[in-house]
Amino acid sequence: MPRLRRALGAAVGLAALAYFAMEVRGRWPDIERLHLSGMALLAFGAATALQSGAALVDGWSWGLLLRALHVDARTRPAISIFGVAQFAKYLPGNVSQHLGRVALAEQAGWQVGRVVISLLVENGFAVGSGALVALASLTLADTSATPRGVAGTATLLVVGWCGGALALRAILLHPPARLRSWLALERPIRLPFGLLFGYLGVHILSTALLGATLWLLIWGLSGHWPEGAFRVPAAAAIAWLAGYLVPGAPAGLGVREATITALLGARYGDGVVVSSVLLWRASGLLADGTTLLIGLALRTPPAQPGRKEPLPEPDRRADQPEQDLDREVKET
Repeated sequence: MPRLRRALGAAVGLAALAYFAMEVRGRWPDIERLHLSGMALLAFGAATALQSGAALVDGWSWGLLLRALHVDARTRPAISIFGVAQFAKYLPGNVSQHLGRVALAEQAGWQVGRVVISLLVENGFAVGSGALVALASLTLADTSATPRGVAGTATLLVVGWCGGALALRAILLHPPARLRSWLALERPIRLPFGLLFGYLGVHILSTALLGATLWLLIWGLSGHWPEGAFRVPAAAAIAWLAGYLVPGAPAGLGVREATITALLGARYGDGVVVSSVLLWRASGLLADGTTLLIGLALRTPPAQPGRKEPLPEPDRRADQPEQDLDREVKET
């Protein structure tokens, strides 16, 4: 069954990538007429900076969650591990970033079971925040042309996330014996509601920034503010969810581009939207590369087992008065 699911996900991802490639080919004359003006370059730089900042904030908030799970995870190593592992999402399967984080956390001496729990919480909150941003944006935009299935799916995701978050909090507060052993718990974990709401707020901000970066790129290429601006973050959130829920597509490649082109192409012009999505992907790749470099710079070398620090040299000046006294006694 898992192999069949991965095969279907890969097939959907390839189909979406092929669809987007056909859109690029069919709209190439419109794309060629667009010029990378100073406004477009400014929008690209701002989009890259916003996505880099959002990734660093995600790494910082992951450290907060780990400490709430009784893991001795300081901010610097948490951001470092997050930034280094996050780049692995471009590998096939779209799970390597999570496996890499677990491996690096184990090297840092963190309890693996609690790290896995933190990733489950993080991904659940990411899906919940994406669905909330999509619902809010669709509500504020003109939803007359929005398929009912999109809003219904987002609503189900929100309800499922709420139930899952509450259930996990209750389980950690009263963990069964097997879970207590796996997590090496000396006492139950009480996740404060304030932390959960704050963590949700961070993910909502991160998802909203994705929509803001796409909105900036459409503005930079078209030269004017996009009309019906709430459609852009709605499309970005829906595209992110589609790329996340389709397994096999590395970093949602093809799925997100095809979704945004289908949702926004008719309104803002296919050439502008296709070009904006290409720049959106490029800015995201550059932001992930920047986060990777920051993560590598923040890494602390692991302690080498068996290596002994040299003992300090004795302070011979402190023994000098005693040696002088012994000499005087002998001469006497």
